[in-house]
Amino acid sequence: MTSLTTGLKPGLKKAALNILTLSFCLFAAGEAAAQKRQAVIILRSAGGSAAVAQCDGAAELNYQLATDVKLKNKDEIRMASNVTPAGESTRVSRDEYEKTRKAKMKDLFALKWGADGVLYAVSVEGQTPVPVLPDDSKPQKNADQPLSSFYSVMFTGEARDGKQKRQISLASRDVLKIYFVPEGAAVNDTLFRHAAEEKSVALWEAYLKKTSNYRQSEANSFMRDALITCARADLDSFNGGDYGALDKARQRAGRAHSVRSDSVTTQLTASVEQAQQKVDGVRTQVDGLIRADKFDEAISAAEPIKIYLSTWPTLNDMYRGALKESHTRHLHRGEEALRGKQLDAALSECTLAWSRLPDSTTARDCVCKSRNGVALRDSGKFRLQRRPKDAKELLEKQLADSDCTRDDEVAKELNGAKCEYAQQLLAESRQLVGGGASVVRTSWEPQRPARRGRGVTPPSARPAPAGVKVINAQNKKDFREAREKLTLASDQCPDEAVRTLLASVNRSLSGYCLEEARKAVGRGDVGTAYVYLQTAQGYTPDDSNVLSLLGETRNDFEERTRVSVGVVFDDKSGSRYAAAVMNELVAAVESVATESGLSQPVVLEQGLAKQSLQAIQSGRALKSPTAIFYGDLLSANIRSEGPSRSVSSTYYEENPERKHWDRMIDEKKDLYNNCKKQSGEAACTGYQNEIAQMRARRDAMPRELPHSYYYRATSFRVGGDLRMSFRATDSISRSAQAAETLGANVNYQCEQREEVHPGDRSANNSPCSVQSDEAYVGEMVGRVRAEARSHASTQLRALPLSYFKRARAAANRQQAVEDYLRFLFLTGNKSGAEASDAQRALLAYDPELKTDGMLR
Repeated sequence: MTSLTTGLKPGLKKAALNILTLSFCLFAAGEAAAQKRQAVIILRSAGGSAAVAQCDGAAELNYQLATDVKLKNKDEIRMASNVTPAGESTRVSRDEYEKTRKAKMKDLFALKWGADGVLYAVSVEGQTPVPVLPDDSKPQKNADQPLSSFYSVMFTGEARDGKQKRQISLASRDVLKIYFVPEGAAVNDTLFRHAAEEKSVALWEAYLKKTSNYRQSEANSFMRDALITCARADLDSFNGGDYGALDKARQRAGRAHSVRSDSVTTQLTASVEQAQQKVDGVRTQVDGLIRADKFDEAISAAEPIKIYLSTWPTLNDMYRGALKESHTRHLHRGEEALRGKQLDAALSECTLAWSRLPDSTTARDCVCKSRNGVALRDSGKFRLQRRPKDAKELLEKQLADSDCTRDDEVAKELNGAKCEYAQQLLAESRQLVGGGASVVRTSWEPQRPARRGRGVTPPSARPAPAGVKVINAQNKKDFREAREKLTLASDQCPDEAVRTLLASVNRSLSGYCLEEARKAVGRGDVGTAYVYLQTAQGYTPDDSNVLSLLGETRNDFEERTRVSVGVVFDDKSGSRYAAAVMNELVAAVESVATESGLSQPVVLEQGLAKQSLQAIQSGRALKSPTAIFYGDLLSANIRSEGPSRSVSSTYYEENPERKHWDRMIDEKKDLYNNCKKQSGEAACTGYQNEIAQMRARRDAMPRELPHSYYYRATSFRVGGDLRMSFRATDSISRSAQAAETLGANVNYQCEQREEVHPGDRSANNSPCSVQSDEAYVGEMVGRVRAEARSHASTQLRALPLSYFKRARAAANRQQAVEDYLRFLFLTGNKSGAEASDAQRALLAYDPELKTDGMLR
């Protein structure tokens, strides 16, 4: 500014400066005024939603002008672009809220509610709206809030009525939109923008009325577009079944055509007329057929316009009348046919009559009588053809008919068909199992292993039931098939002959299973014997021989499938911690036995575990499946040191001489200030000079003084390692797993400083957390223990698979059967793929070996 007055005389220069200063202030005031903005608040109609009705209903256009608009008494809002709303129930976390961006409300283009109940902000016209939240509304920690809870706040601002100002306060949901415009901008332009955004016919009408036809030509053009959209929507509604929507489409198409006629409105009007003509043509055809008493044809012809029945009363009355007349005629024909025993014709006519009037009980009764008659007739034909099963199924289906009540004649006929079917099954069963008298084994003592010191008691025998042939592996299928038939026959029609033959077949099958169990015990396959005896019990539940032998075999099988687990660890480390380490690791591995899903496992004491390991390695047999974990403790060392030393350092303290001069300067300042109050500044210049000299002297002094000293430092170093080899073997696969090396180490370094002076700038007191050697060893043991438990658990859970693999590789089918059974009873996953394969293999060998793998 001074450059503009260079070269002027002093008086002129001063005047010019005053003028330039005044001009600058006026310009700045103008700029500030230009930046002021006001809000055009569009109010929501009473009971209205966030969306304006597009086509139907009336719309209100109420607004409020205001300045200094705030939300929750804040002129800033939170732009939540990081939140993706899925309705107002969307929850917002504290972290999401903190990541939002603040924005001044006056800098926005608009605020508006979305149809999803969420408040959105538009920064620049045409920009994608962003969800907004009130400022100072942070959710509590771990307490996410729904979006709806943020909007129970108020908009406030200042409104002006002439020269009077007043405060306004509006609930946020009473506001539809807020446009922020320069102060003094034409409100009607903002209302025009609002109507253009909403594209509502009713709102354009309200706009023209509110603004006295401001920008009428443009408004009519926009309203014409809205009318065309609504007319097309009405036409779609008409095509969907709303008959009254066609009149709305016609009116709106006509209004749009009156604003401006072009090919669009002409085509729309033509489409409305075509739709009307099409429907009227079908209606006329239906009316003509009804007048000609062709009611069925009229009903068929009305099919294309049935969608209008609920919205076109005249058509509905016409169609209902045709249905009633058709119902009456077909019901009369059906009843006539029923009396004449023309069952098929009666069923057809009565069914059609019932379809005309579904609530007609007379038509339903006619249908049910016809259905019952057809079922009785056809079942009789089946029985004459010796097809009682087909007759039974037909009559059962009719009795299960939910449309009809139970008919006694049908039920009586069904009982007869069932008994005929039972006799047919009895005859087929006799053909399967018939033969001369025979001998079957019915009681026996299983062969015991020689180690128990017991011999074999030969089975007793008694004649088989008369008429039942001798059962063997080749004809057992006939007995199983006969049993299925007899069981079904017994369910259909209880009969003494059926019961007697079924009991004979059951005893034969039970005797076969008993004999197979005896053979299995003789081979030492107690699992096979146990399952055969379970099956025998199913055939003859009360047979005391089966029950006693089943109990003995179960106990024997349970004992032979109870897994023994042992741990054998040797010390090769020479560490003083070896005994404690191995005890912990042994206990950890042994505890896995009870957690791996095995049924009542046995944990071997160390001596027996060593003997079992030697037996497995030398190929000797063991009484029960045994898993041994073994290995060597290779190292368990810990080394620690902590030498101390004195360290030279420096600390600093404030210079007491400089502090003394600070106090003297402060005292001189007090004298100077008192002098100014009493005598004026001109009389006190001597004080100022003295203060300046004193400051110069003080500033020449150092602020702090250094002091040398020593503090104590200790360097701690701790190192250690624990390693052991870990292997597993079992008595089933007899293969040792590859050795695993389990290990853990400790490496801790820390320098501890003590007696450090508080004024030392290069160091401070820092303690070290050093544990005892035993604690560090304990840490390493913990890590190795967890690793050992994991390996042991994996091995034990996989142990039953050893039986499965051995069974698949076995050349002897009987041995494979025994191994499959032991796998099924040991595995915890009885529905897995391997279990399914094992069950299929057992059934392929003998269907009597069906089991779920559970001991009972």
